[in-house]
Amino acid sequence: MTGRLHARPWAQRPSVTAWVRLRRLLVAVALIAGVIAVPIPAHAAGPAASVTFTDAPSYVALDGRVTLSGTVRNTGTVPLFTVQVLTWRDPSPITSRTALTAALARDPNAATGTRIVDEGAFVNIGSPGAPWQPGETASFTVSATVTQLGLTTAGVYLVGVHVRASTDGSASYQTYGRGRTLLPVTRTGAPVGPVAPVATVVWLSSKPSLLRPSVTSGATVLAQATFRDDHLAGELTGRLGALLEAAAAESAAYAIDPALYREVAEMAAGYEVRQGPTTTTGAGRAAAQAWLARFATLPPERGYRLPYGNPDLALGAATNDAGMLDRATAALVDVPAVAGLPLLVRSPDGAADGRFLGYVARLKPAVVLAHTRSGPVGLSSVAGTVVATESVTANAGPGPDDPTTALQVRQRQLADSYVAALDGAGSVRVMSDAADVAATTGPLPPWQSRTPLASIVPTGQWSEGVGTGTPAGRLSTATVTVVTTLATSLARYGDLTAAPVDAARVAARALAPVVSQDWADDAEAAAYALDATSPYAGAFDAVRLRVAKKVTMTSHTNPVSYTHLRAHETDSYLVC
Repeated sequence: MTGRLHARPWAQRPSVTAWVRLRRLLVAVALIAGVIAVPIPAHAAGPAASVTFTDAPSYVALDGRVTLSGTVRNTGTVPLFTVQVLTWRDPSPITSRTALTAALARDPNAATGTRIVDEGAFVNIGSPGAPWQPGETASFTVSATVTQLGLTTAGVYLVGVHVRASTDGSASYQTYGRGRTLLPVTRTGAPVGPVAPVATVVWLSSKPSLLRPSVTSGATVLAQATFRDDHLAGELTGRLGALLEAAAAESAAYAIDPALYREVAEMAAGYEVRQGPTTTTGAGRAAAQAWLARFATLPPERGYRLPYGNPDLALGAATNDAGMLDRATAALVDVPAVAGLPLLVRSPDGAADGRFLGYVARLKPAVVLAHTRSGPVGLSSVAGTVVATESVTANAGPGPDDPTTALQVRQRQLADSYVAALDGAGSVRVMSDAADVAATTGPLPPWQSRTPLASIVPTGQWSEGVGTGTPAGRLSTATVTVVTTLATSLARYGDLTAAPVDAARVAARALAPVVSQDWADDAEAAAYALDATSPYAGAFDAVRLRVAKKVTMTSHTNPVSYTHLRAHETDSYLVC
């Protein structure tokens, strides 16, 4: 069959192209995510006070003393009178991971525990009779022995302070502020209790920024890599620099996102940053070269890799998204420097269940990190070895005061490891930011001993009973819709241009990072998706073919079918 194939006239094209439809979808995702973000008022209506701890013991023995220091602030809208900060504690010992999870799930403002009114266990704020005005702050230090606190058994306890005051200068005192933290209390003398192994994993990942990789011909760079921002320039000498130093510590394991390694390598070769219509030279080339040189000195036997782009595997498991796994695998071929490292996976919140393990089993990981309620540190599962970790949560402290401070992160880590030791199990500590590094710096507590991650072997079997619930992340199915739409468009374009392999490679590199755990929400992921695929926007609508009205048949030996096909996603017409 012969015929004349030509482009469909522009005047006949629909007014809304596939790229415009996609852009509207991405904007909708961003707007929805933006609506969800609700600002927190600076002051609570009526009387209120906040507590921030600045110092507390890491742990104490049963014959020890507990001294708490910090600041209090009048966060309400009315003055407070006769303000006192009093030591508080809950005398119920926490001796298992299950009990710790339950204790942290309770209302932090509930009227539990008791206050201590012994000398030194409370302090007055301000001058007698003088109003403590909204916005005013004050420092405090309170102290009491473990005996005064009534703590009689080794375990983890909730301790803290209450802020009591009146609003009219009378003796009608009420509690207007609370602060709590976790405190391990050990046995007196030696040994302090069971000793359990603890392994450290340094987590190396960051928000994706690469839009277009460099183009080279041999040793010649034809076009530099393009990034959407320059945040890595600061991180390489800040957070990621501190984490790399921690990874060099004896027995520490490290796990790197291949996408991060690729971005740093592109930066080290020289790169540009495109923001809107403006393109500038990236400022992090020297920092990237230095970081890569330091990374090269890390022992490879202690190294692991994450799936490319550090994807939200909890979202993938919930939606059974095979494409997420396929793209992460396909993109890895572009990063041979770390492709040979064993694979380590973890959900965004550290939880795991049977569905999640079944999903990630397709990747054949060497290690799955997961928070557990009970059992040994190493467990066999369908996905391989599950290794118990300490809690993965941004809200480390028990509240209601700020749960994200370095002190609260440290105390949560110590509490997690102590109850694990009391359970007869070890744990793995994941370090991903400066607070984690600070909390881990220094000598180990007496109930821990360092061990390499690779030395942990399964001594039990995974079951749903040891998990802490369904894993979850910050992204939703809206991001899956965005990625699926883009992947379909790129695949259709690859088919129409007879370049499916090239289109699949572009899809893997550009789309795998869209579902990264490092994004704060769907809006950030959608914005990156829009930027990362914008160079291919015209391609989504570029191919339009149709047969002329006159067709000359050169043979009649075989039947010929005539089909009209419309590819809706690409707005392309093909007649064959």
